[in-house]
Amino acid sequence: MANKNTVFIVVGVLLAAFNIAVVGTVATGAVEGAVQSAFQTHTKDTICANDDCSEVNEDWATSSSERSYYAWDLVNYEDVLANPMTEQQFEQVGPVVYEITAERTLVEHDAEAGTISYTEVKSFTWAGGTPSNAEVTNLNILFEPQRVGATATFIGIVASMTQAGFAAGMIENDMEVGVPSQRTASDLDSTLVDLATTLSNEQVASKNMAMQAYATWNSTSEASAVYNMTLINGSEETVNTWSEPDFSDGLEFAFRQADDPGDSSVSISLDSKWGPAVFLGLGNPGSSISDLMANPEGNPSMVRATLFGYLAMQNETIPDFAETFVRDQAMYALVGGVFASKGGGDANWADDMDEVEDRFYEVSGSRISNHDSLYDLLWGMDGGTPRGILVSDSGGIMWGLGLILSTALENPFAVMLDYNIGISDVAKIGEYGGNWLLGNTDHPMILNGGSGTLNATEYLYAQFAGPDPLTGGFSSASLNVGGIWGAFLGNTYSVSGDDVVLSYSEVENILYGPMGITTAAAVGFLYGEVTGHTLPVDPITMVPQTGGVELEWNTALVSQIYGIDENSAAALRYFVYELMFNTQIPNLLGSLFGEEATGFPGATKWVSHTVDQWLFGWRDPLMASIEGNQNNLTYGWQSLETNKTYFGSVSQHAPNGVSTGDGTLYKVCTGENPDCDTGETLEQDGSPYLAWRTPEMEEDTYGMIGNESLAGTSGGFITGEGDLLNLGDYAICSPLQQADSDHLGLLTETWTCHIDGNERLIQGKLINSHSALDIFPGAVPIYFAADVELKVQPTARIIVAGASESYFYIDMRPMHEQGSSSPEMSDMQAVFKIESGGGADAETVELMQSGIVDNQKQFTYWTNFDTDGGSFFIDQVTAAIYLGAIVLVIMGVLGIIRSGATESPALGATEDETETEKADEVDDDLLNQTGGDF
Repeated sequence: MANKNTVFIVVGVLLAAFNIAVVGTVATGAVEGAVQSAFQTHTKDTICANDDCSEVNEDWATSSSERSYYAWDLVNYEDVLANPMTEQQFEQVGPVVYEITAERTLVEHDAEAGTISYTEVKSFTWAGGTPSNAEVTNLNILFEPQRVGATATFIGIVASMTQAGFAAGMIENDMEVGVPSQRTASDLDSTLVDLATTLSNEQVASKNMAMQAYATWNSTSEASAVYNMTLINGSEETVNTWSEPDFSDGLEFAFRQADDPGDSSVSISLDSKWGPAVFLGLGNPGSSISDLMANPEGNPSMVRATLFGYLAMQNETIPDFAETFVRDQAMYALVGGVFASKGGGDANWADDMDEVEDRFYEVSGSRISNHDSLYDLLWGMDGGTPRGILVSDSGGIMWGLGLILSTALENPFAVMLDYNIGISDVAKIGEYGGNWLLGNTDHPMILNGGSGTLNATEYLYAQFAGPDPLTGGFSSASLNVGGIWGAFLGNTYSVSGDDVVLSYSEVENILYGPMGITTAAAVGFLYGEVTGHTLPVDPITMVPQTGGVELEWNTALVSQIYGIDENSAAALRYFVYELMFNTQIPNLLGSLFGEEATGFPGATKWVSHTVDQWLFGWRDPLMASIEGNQNNLTYGWQSLETNKTYFGSVSQHAPNGVSTGDGTLYKVCTGENPDCDTGETLEQDGSPYLAWRTPEMEEDTYGMIGNESLAGTSGGFITGEGDLLNLGDYAICSPLQQADSDHLGLLTETWTCHIDGNERLIQGKLINSHSALDIFPGAVPIYFAADVELKVQPTARIIVAGASESYFYIDMRPMHEQGSSSPEMSDMQAVFKIESGGGADAETVELMQSGIVDNQKQFTYWTNFDTDGGSFFIDQVTAAIYLGAIVLVIMGVLGIIRSGATESPALGATEDETETEKADEVDDDLLNQTGGDF
């Protein structure tokens, strides 16, 4: 009987050992694979509500989280504004807590490829902490890019406005001088024609006209007084005494044939528009005959008689001064009398709006009878902004003519409504003013003592690199800088310091050539000034290219690039960098697009917005202007985060606010295909690259912003091999494993990612112009820093908790220092910080602890009874085996105990047969009760 009981014990122990060694090992060893298999399609299971993903889970379609923001406020802004050299002082503001609601829309599920595509739109709502309407003054991230980008634009505008200023001056001259001159020419012509009809020919007619004029002049008290003074003793003639002129040869040349001696294409005959003006513009006749004799070359009468063909000669070489004097008196009286009768020389002509109406009609063909509209059209001002075609701003830079014509070109009906004039008037004004502006109408330079003609383009080229052809002085917006370059400034640049005088072709190349400073090449010019070297360029063509050579930027190189002497090259460097970029452009940006001019903050280095505005929407007037219309409130919106709509953008034009777009399009791995790990992002907005680090961006920035793939970035799992984290599209980071930790008691691996605050320049993301502006030192010197900690369940490899801090820093160094070296952390100033985090809740952790961790414990995996038919009820089977083993051991022990109590201690001793049989019956009953059957 003892042998049987021993068998029970041995079998029970073997069953327990089998459970531990075999069943337990198999059961717990299968957990890891089962868990990983269960999580293989976790992404799809999270998104899809059914197998074919025709429906999505509601808690995926709309979810929410919280994020905290901090900002740094420039507290001594007024001091910095008054003196830019003042050290900036910042104070932290926050946390400003927002609830972020993500709305996701399924686009496509490709089971074969194992991918899901969806769009995501976020909405931010203030949820606590510091009020979101707290005002923060900080760096205007648009200002420096605008200053760099606007340099070429504004030099071009200055050039255009120089032409507009010339054109406006010519229009005013046309009305003031040209109209009475044309009226005079027409009157003289019609009189001559009428007299010629009566007197048989124009020779006689012109003589008759001149003699009548002489008689009129000679009978004046002034002429009589002068004449009497030429006589000695009241009767004896002197050299200054004149007699009646002789016009027997006629004046056909003066009336019909006179032209500019320097340019025969320019008519100055008295029947031409500008002839009378040229005639009278030479000045009053000489006061006496002796004056003519003393200075024949400079005397107005001698010059005029020569130009208009009535110079009298004693012989082939000696002029008849007395005859010339009296002829000129007669002709001057003739032309001058008519000119004065036609409004010529009237300094107050503009005070008579009827006369203004007539004159404007005569030059443009547009008759505007509404004198308020006419005055507005000619001389109107809107604050400091010129509206009228004859006026400019206080700096003489922006001319109303240029502004009106540019608007009329885009929207003539807007001009019609704005100025209350007809559409035909807009067309006529546009043609007339446009011809002056574009250089299609010429000004006869003989009016200014020169020869030939001058148009707006020629005027621009001449005054940009030489004396003003109309005044002889130097323009302030030119290479001569109002004359100070030749006076003293040039001597400080190690060049000759002479006045700059360049040809038209040289100026045209500087302004509009391949390296024209009014073109995109200006950014490269400024890049050289800031960094001391060129962009990577082809050293032969100087065209920027990937892998090019960075040449030293100096005066000699600029001279070579533009084909000009080094003195002019040095002046050009000063003009572009110091005068325009550092001085004029900031002033122009502020005056044209600042808050005072537009009602919106902007166009300054530092700007104040609320936290809501900084993060989710502010309107920049210059950006609105670039987009199409500064006054259209749907244009010009900017933000640091992407809310569903721009904050504060609700208007009558956008009653629901201005949309930021259709959201972000993601393509992620579902785990249905082994080619990718579940949850990984494969594409964003159709690209496997960060939007600002694409191959195209790399090419457009000449290799200086390399491409960076986001494919394979984690979507909730850390595999432990080749993992990548996408940190808000600012950086891609490879996490590093640290010492293990736990989350709510759940054992986890710890993975971290760190980016220093002076390593990751994100200027390319913030500007993203695909041009040299993206790599321009100091344009937007914002750096991204991050500290991320993730806790990962080792078996499922799923991230169960995480926290991150993201900082945004400004490099506070001057632009030229940023162009020459990388920053240290001591150069950086924090401007924004974002905190976010989260993790599995206690209930989820308990389920993971039971389902993953506890099920891998070899002795106790079965105690949670969490298996079903899919896993062959292994927990229940294990419990049954343990129970059977325990019963067998107990039975064996009990049997041995009972045997020992009834057997004789002496070998061979026996008990009563009936007692032995009874014991055997008890053991059989116990086996039957526990189901044992051996």
